[in-house]
Amino acid sequence: MNKLKFICLFLLLIFQTNVFAKLNLSDSQLAKVRYFEKSCDDNDLKKIYKNKARPNQLLLIDATDPLTDGQKQYLRDNYINGIDHQNKGEIFSMVLLDNKNISKLDRITLCSPLREDQITWTMAKNKEKRYIKDYKALINDVFDVMVNQDTTANSTKLIETLYAIYTNKRFNFQEGNRALLVASDLLQISKEVDLRCKGGRCPQFKDTLKANKRWFQVSKLALRKNDIVELYYFQAKCKVNIERLEWWQKYFLAEGILNDNLTARAENGGSEAECEPNLSGSSGPGGIKVDGKTINLNTSTHGLTGFTQHLTN
Repeated sequence: MNKLKFICLFLLLIFQTNVFAKLNLSDSQLAKVRYFEKSCDDNDLKKIYKNKARPNQLLLIDATDPLTDGQKQYLRDNYINGIDHQNKGEIFSMVLLDNKNISKLDRITLCSPLREDQITWTMAKNKEKRYIKDYKALINDVFDVMVNQDTTANSTKLIETLYAIYTNKRFNFQEGNRALLVASDLLQISKEVDLRCKGGRCPQFKDTLKANKRWFQVSKLALRKNDIVELYYFQAKCKVNIERLEWWQKYFLAEGILNDNLTARAENGGSEAECEPNLSGSSGPGGIKVDGKTINLNTSTHGLTGFTQHLTN
């Protein structure tokens, strides 16, 4: 019996090492990954989430084109350090879309520790504070390893990756209150769907859907009414491709997202070149129109803060 337990433990360690080996983490970092991943099943979480759904956030980073330093810093400020968990056991995952097969994409899932203001006098205060510090440092370390590697790809299967995230248990995104954060240039390039503009004409969602109706039917995300999707749009040469944003708006609406739960933020100056005012995405009075709907933009002309765009009726 002891021999069997040893073999099982040995195989488990091999499996865990293979899962995270591609990320090139240190032994200390791997130990912390295993701790915070295992903490997702702590017994006390059943009490915390007895009458409410557990928050489940996933950050999908499209690195099929290498990220600039500015893009990395924005993601770190807003989606790594900027995410503030409210309780123990909140699920946070990162997935890197690059040149690997979708089934082998680098990914990590961790669960948050207690907040510092939730530590009581009966707990080991220093120990709990160390967990908080280690968790925040670990997310930064994993992010660094993910985005600082050769990731260039000849295609971008963003829709296929979204389908895998929502349907494959490997990505730990089936349960809870789901919030998907997609950081991408939104340029889908695959055999089925190619969103590159040609001859000054960009693909329209209705045309793409008509040409690939059966493919879209078998690739449905089956989104729920309380699902949240936020797009952080990597720009090229400081330009905002409104037609591409419109395509993705219609795509997610067709997949079942509620208008109020779909948000897009567009990078301003992601090329690391100074943006001229007429290239920053601003327009005349009333704002830009997408599909006949006015969108008010809060722009920055030097790429310092970008702008926020709400895709609403």
